[in-house]
Amino acid sequence: MANPTTAATELEPTETMPADTSVLSSDDEAGGVQLTGGDDNNTDPLRLFSDRLRSWKTLSKQLIAYYEEIRQQELASAKGYARAAAVVRPPWRQSNAFRPAVLAVGSSSSDAAEADNGKKEGEEGETAEQEAPPPTAIADLIHTLYVAAKEASEQRERSARAITDQTIKELNRLRLECKRRGREVAKELAGVRQKASKAGDQTKSQLVSLERACEAQRQLQTARKVGQEERALPADPWLIKLDVQRSLEKQFAKENRYQQALVSYQQSLAAFETSAVQSIASTVNNYNELRLKDIEAQMALLRRVHTTAERQDRDAEFGHFYEQHAAHLPNADTPLRSMTATAAYPCLDDPWTSTVRMGRLERKGGLLNTWRECRAVLSAAGYLYCFPISSGIGADEQTDLAQNPSPDVSIYLAHCTLGAHSVEGAAENSFEITERAVDGGGLFRKSHHRYQIRAATRDDMLA
Repeated sequence: MANPTTAATELEPTETMPADTSVLSSDDEAGGVQLTGGDDNNTDPLRLFSDRLRSWKTLSKQLIAYYEEIRQQELASAKGYARAAAVVRPPWRQSNAFRPAVLAVGSSSSDAAEADNGKKEGEEGETAEQEAPPPTAIADLIHTLYVAAKEASEQRERSARAITDQTIKELNRLRLECKRRGREVAKELAGVRQKASKAGDQTKSQLVSLERACEAQRQLQTARKVGQEERALPADPWLIKLDVQRSLEKQFAKENRYQQALVSYQQSLAAFETSAVQSIASTVNNYNELRLKDIEAQMALLRRVHTTAERQDRDAEFGHFYEQHAAHLPNADTPLRSMTATAAYPCLDDPWTSTVRMGRLERKGGLLNTWRECRAVLSAAGYLYCFPISSGIGADEQTDLAQNPSPDVSIYLAHCTLGAHSVEGAAENSFEITERAVDGGGLFRKSHHRYQIRAATRDDMLA
């Protein structure tokens, strides 16, 4: 019969599960588990799986926040383009003042692009020139701007809906899958490991009992040799060995199950990450393809606006305006008016508006009371005017006087008295005129004014 001590030594397992292994479930937000199975949690497979899933969940949340911000920007841009389109919505303000549109209002962007190109590719690759498109009007350009802004607004709205219905929806599915797998780690794998740990603790307890039974048998043999009597029946190590073997079988079965569960979950996690990477890449590419289509459509609209602007008839708008209001606008062929040819007004030839005499005289005055030359005009109404000598310079003296009709001195001869004048043979031909005030003067006003006037010749003075 084998030695019980030797049998116990052979059946003792080389590795046992830690007795203080425990599982701590995290909150639902983290979606994973926290395991404490030793001094270093970084070596715990369940902790590693949980942290990995938490990282994927955080990444999905960041992507959701990223595309949500883009969605908000797309909606704001759509509203801005809608407001811009409303500014030039047909019929736009003052549209009746310009030439009517030449292009069809309901033409699509593709038709306009074909008309703008002016050429199309034949079946054999040959190009045939189309009929040259007519010049566009400013109304066509405004309508094209309206269509471009409206379609840009619709594109931004479609982009925002695609982010909500496709991109964010797919990322939310990924986030929920990470959360579900985290709960699976907390519930299933942690439960399997807990059972394996309990089986290891039970085996360890059986091994301790086996060692004690073997030690008791050795002490019993020693007591028999010295003649001591047995006070109690000793435990049979053979029977305890059977219990140890059954415990080891259960422990190995549960540990193997735990190992298989870890391997299976690891493979499932690898497949999940492959699917997650593919899902994120597909989601990003789908949105990018949608944006690329929108950008291509926007480029086509911009080319259409550019072509419509390039085909503008620069002179047609004013020609249309002139045709509508030709009866009220000036004509370049209309001859210009002049005073001698076309001027006609009441009392033009009235005798009281005529000039009796005109010539040059000298009048004494100024601060130093010196002689100053002036142009004198005697009107039919009996007024004597003295204009500055600068007036009347030129061939047409009457015209010059009309350009500066403000005389320096105005004398009403009916209220004047002619004073003494120079005798014949004197050194100068001067005379004096005294003009009385109409109101008789006043306290601070003179009752009369004296003017000394000198002519160039005696005949001019007597005239």
